Amino acid sequence: MGSSKETSEDQDLAELRRNLATGNQKDAGDASSAVPSVVCYCLASIMMTVVNKFIVSGSQFNMTFLLLSMQSIVCVACVIAAKKSSVISFRNFDIQDAKAWYPISCLLVSVIYTGSKSLQYLSIPVYTIFKNLTIILIAYGEVLWFGGRITALTMVAFIFMVFSSILAAFTDVSNAIGGTENIPPASAAMGIGLDMMSNMVSRLNVGYIWMFVNCLMSAAYVRCSALVMSLS
Repeated sequence: MGSSKETSEDQDLAELRRNLATGNQKDAGDASSAVPSVVCYCLASIMMTVVNKFIVSGSQFNMTFLLLSMQSIVCVACVIAAKKSSVISFRNFDIQDAKAWYPISCLLVSVIYTGSKSLQYLSIPVYTIFKNLTIILIAYGEVLWFGGRITALTMVAFIFMVFSSILAAFTDVSNAIGGTENIPPASAAMGIGLDMMSNMVSRLNVGYIWMFVNCLMSAAYVRCSALVMSLS
């Protein structure tokens, strides 16, 4: 009787260990399979930022909506082609899903539009640094509306993010002001230097306003997307 009980316990223990081992292997497999997706996302994000900066930095560029339309058409075409090639799979169009995700799509358009406008006035390093502030907005949105919590180490990371953003803004404005030092004295006497400095600073101010709106839209998009996915 005691021997059969010990045998049963040994079998349960062996099965538990086997399940744990299988679960760990599965998690490791999932992690390894996610690496190509993360790398592709990073490369696509970098390429999109650089290409958008190159496009919107043109002289008096004002066709942002055309740029958005072309990007959307290309994205939809690529997704449909991937489905036809059996690379990915997704559900067919459903009117209820469309109604649920329509506000999220509007927020995504706002994110891309405000990001393009901010890139038009700011450099890529400054844009990237301020983009990180979105993480802080998302975290505090989690605390306010979903009962999350922020640890001490997370708070330290947030402080470094804010500090780096302040340094980036200070350097950006300093470079804009310093660019007027090479103006000839005759031009400076006619007020051209002051006009140039005023135009540069005003462009930076516009860029920072668009960047602030972009951070708000990005945080709203992430939080609303998570909410819709949890409900569906």
